[in-house]
Amino acid sequence: MSYLKLYNPDAENSGGNSEPRILKFETCVHQIRSPFQFDVLSRASVIYKNKNCRHCGAPAVTPVESEDIMLSRGGLPIPGSGTLVGFRCESCSKQWPA
Repeated sequence: MSYLKLYNPDAENSGGNSEPRILKFETCVHQIRSPFQFDVLSRASVIYKNKNCRHCGAPAVTPVESEDIMLSRGGLPIPGSGTLVGFRCESCSKQWPA
């Protein structure tokens, strides 16, 4: 079994504590991922419930996301990674919150 060694600049300044420290994945994963307002299933449910316009009934509704969208390695936005703010009808141009 191999071990992953991580560089910690604070360990060098703290007096040379060389004992290995095991970090559990469950306690560190929330620091790695950026927090989302909705999980995937809740987001899909909200989008499905708002698939038709509330004002004119047209099926031409697009989700409106905030500017915190994640980018891929190529610099392109990842669909569905931004915070869902509301919806906009492409037919009558009305908007409503999510």
